[in-house]
Amino acid sequence: MRFYKILARLFPRAFRQQYEDELEHAVADLMREEGTKGSLHRARLWVGLSTDAVTRGLAERRAERGRTPGAGLVRSIAAEGRQAVRAVTSRPGFALTVIGLLGLVMSANTAVFGVVNATLLRPLPYANPDRLVMLWERYAPMQMDTMPWSDADYVDARAAAAFDGTALFRSRGLVLTGQGEPVGMRAAVVEASLFGVLGVAAERGRLFTTADAADAVVVLSHAAWVGKFHEDPGVVGHTIVLDNQPRTVIGVLGPGVSFPPPITFSGQMLSSDPDLYMPYRVNTDPSVRGSHSSFAIARLADGVGLAAAQSEVAAIGARLAAQYPDSNTSVDMHVEPLHGQSVMAIRGAL
Repeated sequence: MRFYKILARLFPRAFRQQYEDELEHAVADLMREEGTKGSLHRARLWVGLSTDAVTRGLAERRAERGRTPGAGLVRSIAAEGRQAVRAVTSRPGFALTVIGLLGLVMSANTAVFGVVNATLLRPLPYANPDRLVMLWERYAPMQMDTMPWSDADYVDARAAAAFDGTALFRSRGLVLTGQGEPVGMRAAVVEASLFGVLGVAAERGRLFTTADAADAVVVLSHAAWVGKFHEDPGVVGHTIVLDNQPRTVIGVLGPGVSFPPPITFSGQMLSSDPDLYMPYRVNTDPSVRGSHSSFAIARLADGVGLAAAQSEVAAIGARLAAQYPDSNTSVDMHVEPLHGQSVMAIRGAL
């Protein structure tokens, strides 16, 4: 180390005052690490260190005479780069292992953040999604906190002043024929009011109206239009066959619009990303009050908070339980934010 201290005198005084201790520690570490590899290797190391000290010391002295603002930072970065290259070339196996691990860890973190951002952080692709809520019935004796709705109960609940719009929906599987090989299709059977509640529009054609409830019409998702109908510009007005029944395509949704999101109810996952949408006809017959098979969404009215909506819906549920004891005893009603429901099944894992 004494010999290296002598060589360090080749560096300018200001450089030694700032970096001499660091250089000595670095040289000492190298000597301890390489000292067990034999005298020849140790001699080669000394020759390399001496040559480096001479060339860098003289270069620093030349640079000091023509120093400009910021040049020190550039030289420091260059020196660090040279030191990194020497470290990599001296132990390439170890260096490549570390670089590979760093790349793997950074890639994993990037992937996880992408998933978390897409599912937990990014808002749902609807107008003012924070105003959307899921409506649920609860049946305490069976500990079912998220039970599907009966149409008759829904008709009473949708009259709540807390809501600016409501819609029933359910999922259904269909088989598309007449387009080559039969293909399975995922359908969302939805009340015509759904699209207004979500605040979405058709990219092509039009969406359902109440008058379409009994008609054999469908609206395609954008993904299905691209993937299964090959972006056919004439698809609107075209008749397709689903479960051996002809249905007319009246519209195509815009890209990225899909409903419902992945919703968990009573431990089950409601399928998402439907290929097409069909009109739902609400059954107002009081005799079906005990048949629970559909799901409900609502948009909160302006100025109405979640707590106020919950209070009004709970009061409706209590009134129905007293009015229809045969079907509604122990059945109450509640609301939950749509976004929270859509990430319930994956929040813990993420």
